[in-house]
Amino acid sequence: MDLKKIQEKIDRFDKERGWEKFPPSLVLSHLLEELGEISRYIQFEEGYKKEGIGHEYNVKDLKREFAQVFALLTQLALHYEIDLEDAVLEELEIMEKRFSKEGWRKHMEKYESHYKISDVVTSFLSFDNKILILKRSEKVSTYKGKWAGISGYIEDETPLEAAQREIFEELGLKKEDITLCSRGSILKIKDENLKTIFYVHPFLFELKSKKDLKLNFEHTQYRWVDREELKKIETVPELKEALESCMK
Repeated sequence: MDLKKIQEKIDRFDKERGWEKFPPSLVLSHLLEELGEISRYIQFEEGYKKEGIGHEYNVKDLKREFAQVFALLTQLALHYEIDLEDAVLEELEIMEKRFSKEGWRKHMEKYESHYKISDVVTSFLSFDNKILILKRSEKVSTYKGKWAGISGYIEDETPLEAAQREIFEELGLKKEDITLCSRGSILKIKDENLKTIFYVHPFLFELKSKKDLKLNFEHTQYRWVDREELKKIETVPELKEALESCMK
């Protein structure tokens, strides 16, 4: 039976009982109640609620809860004279154009439930066999007071463009001041406290000549260190590994 015929059958069922007279507000309230039952099932299944430790589990038949949600949603659609089959097919056409298969498949390869996914760049600037590190200020949202490379979120741009942009913004340098030396492997860093998975794109640049660096609000100071010194400094997670990745 197709969706159109199911909608017609639900319409007959409701009218035989006079249920079409219920106002949409009451049908919606009932729909939310049934959705709440599904939500309750998920809370127990995923361990947010635990039967016998302050909670009682009473979802008997999840299949029926989904059927009731569908029936009530259909009842609302009927009230507003919406053909669900046509609506769903039209929306799928819109979504096909809006959400690319390739882009979303690539994104979902990195997806982990309950974690925010963030793509960031971390760039290292080298000069006279030293590496630049910066101390993060109290005005940034994460890793306050830790030493880091030149880092930031990747916006609507390539990782390399993001890396260059962050260098210009955070140090006051220009494109002609730096040369790209290498690009490291992407690091996956899971931060349990932030409930975030960072995909870090490391880059190594060389500063062509000595410059006065102009820090913005994100950092309070900077140092030039060698790789051995870096091992003794308290840094953001896996900064040393990101640098080593660029050195290979």
